[in-house]
Amino acid sequence: MYDAPTMIDVDQHQLIDAIRALPDDPRYARAAIFDADHTLWSADLGDDAFRLALRERMFREEAGPGLRRILERIRESPTGDVHEDAALIHARYMEGAASEQDIIEAELICYAGWSIDALRELARRLLREGLKSSYHEETEPIVRALEAEGYRIHVVSGSPHWLVQEAVESLGVHADHAVGARVRVEGGVLTDKLEAPVTFWEGKVEAFRLWLGAQNPKVVFGDSDGDLAMLLSAQLAVAVNPRPGLKAALEDRRNGVWYHFMPQRTLAGRVIVAHDTDRIIL
Repeated sequence: MYDAPTMIDVDQHQLIDAIRALPDDPRYARAAIFDADHTLWSADLGDDAFRLALRERMFREEAGPGLRRILERIRESPTGDVHEDAALIHARYMEGAASEQDIIEAELICYAGWSIDALRELARRLLREGLKSSYHEETEPIVRALEAEGYRIHVVSGSPHWLVQEAVESLGVHADHAVGARVRVEGGVLTDKLEAPVTFWEGKVEAFRLWLGAQNPKVVFGDSDGDLAMLLSAQLAVAVNPRPGLKAALEDRRNGVWYHFMPQRTLAGRVIVAHDTDRIIL
């Protein structure tokens, strides 16, 4: 029998208490899965890196064929310049003419020709230049409380894999416990060939199966409908400053309780405002 879903507003301490009170159930692994962007921090790591690399014209010609594929898919003519092509895809996404899948792919394959070390250094630069200060004040206390309760912490993000790994290590989460969108690596160099699963929608569930096998996670944290499949799989779903579409989807599809958690400030003291759009990149 289907029980009407119930949204419960919680603060950081109420949330931790609710997680501690979860009953044991063999269907669920003692694991907490977090989305990254706008869930752990009030920023979009993939977009911040993309904008920086675009501004400083850091992309390589190897990205050209992959960017052209996306432009043709959205019925735009490639310019022949990787930076102009990348900027055009981004502009069309902001206008609503390119999809979330398109922008996730574009903000990954734009690094074709780069080494993994170069991409991780880009993440370190972002952390030095302000990303770390955009982490929610509540993020680290929640992660540490979960670890104290014996939870394994994992992060599944639509941002590029190697950027995400670097960013979560600054939270004390091992890089091997994080996964993002990936391309094939050949000879130590990133290509424009996507690797499955693409970590969005059901692809996020496929990704956490690498760690949990047939079990589902006890707790999942996410903010957008790209996290919906993960949230529906959890014993306890935590929507972090959820977008309107995610709230509606949870009310429509989740059986039982789900938690609404609104972070208050970033580490820099910026007040966090409720999202009024479903766009994953603001």
